[in-house]
Amino acid sequence: MAQFTSEQLTQAKTTSIVQILTNNGFEPVKQDNKAFWYTSPLRSEKTASFAVYKNNSFYDFGLGLGGDVILLTSKLLNLNFIATVKMLLNISNFSFVSIKTLPTTKDTKIKIESVKPLKNTFFLEYIKNRKISIEVAETFLSEVYYKTSDTQIKPYFGLGMQNASNGYEVKNIKLNKYFCLGAKDISIIDNGYIDTFVVFEGMFDFLASLTHYKKPFKANIIILHSVSNVTKFLECVGDATKKICLFLDNDQAGDKATEKIFLNFVDNSKISVLDFRNIYQNNKDFCDFLSEKVPKNDQKSATFITKKPP
Repeated sequence: MAQFTSEQLTQAKTTSIVQILTNNGFEPVKQDNKAFWYTSPLRSEKTASFAVYKNNSFYDFGLGLGGDVILLTSKLLNLNFIATVKMLLNISNFSFVSIKTLPTTKDTKIKIESVKPLKNTFFLEYIKNRKISIEVAETFLSEVYYKTSDTQIKPYFGLGMQNASNGYEVKNIKLNKYFCLGAKDISIIDNGYIDTFVVFEGMFDFLASLTHYKKPFKANIIILHSVSNVTKFLECVGDATKKICLFLDNDQAGDKATEKIFLNFVDNSKISVLDFRNIYQNNKDFCDFLSEKVPKNDQKSATFITKKPP
């Protein structure tokens, strides 16, 4: 059965490229009898060489790429055809960040415009593609919109999780990069278990684990967001702590962070430190394991699913 009706495809294809660009802060540099001319939203340039024609098609002369609004939208949002059409049919949620204007420096002055519940189709498609439960993601993630200057028209946006210093760790999906808005810190999810900590390196590893196990941890959760925050986690450990369960990355940085935590408690017989990375021993992290794991009824997966969560 076809994914879309012919009427839906026609509706998607007639979405105005000019309106999409206008809604996202792009205005034409010039106009002639054939086209509106913009600086490209797909790359950085000083001279406008991105044309939008009256038949609602585009051509980027710098890239040698042209086509209809579906192709442009797929490039702007890095989506496949089906997800792109769904986005165009729900145009009220359409927004994008141009590669040429996204901040990449840590010293940028950032103002958070709004923090919203996770509802945007663009984000939901990304979460589905990573095989993470939408219900889990909606519980712990937010849509974060922010600006880096007073003259900026449209805010940047990403998937964010608040940290212990009221900052936000934000994932920009288009560039596949993380940005910290505000002070860098760990995130603490207090589930009322003062004797047990479960520690993850990244927020998506935590979400992947909840999706995999289909139940919450009987522990308080620490998300480092960076292995440089191990010391901040160690400051959370108190006299009531009896067990620490580690789900860090299978790489050199993860090895060093795991070793640092083990060594910190080597002389403390009251606290047990457990490394759970054998669960995803053939993957870099829990998120990769969730994306690539074989079905549970496959014999080869047995070594990955025998260890139960705390």
